Amino acid sequence: MAISTTRVGVDLELIKDRNFSAHIDFCFSKEQRLRVANSKNQLIEFYKIWTLKEARVKLLNLGFYALDMASDESLGAFGEIVKCSDKSFIYSVAIF
Repeated sequence: MAISTTRVGVDLELIKDRNFSAHIDFCFSKEQRLRVANSKNQLIEFYKIWTLKEARVKLLNLGFYALDMASDESLGAFGEIVKCSDKSFIYSVAIF
């Protein structure tokens, strides 16, 4: 949950192994694909970018089709990884 005097978008994802290549091909820029490919932990890097994109889409009230366009770096920041019970989550917040 987020409370703000301005518009806000938040995304929270359960960190789990997944085949994310189709998502990367569809909605990650060349630079973002390189960041994931060159990361020591590709899964976490994927989720960092993914959650921030989803938070921006929610902030701007867009649909899934806009994930490839949700790249304005000024609209938010990566949050962190949080543990809840035996599961780990990652979140990002976008603020306008």
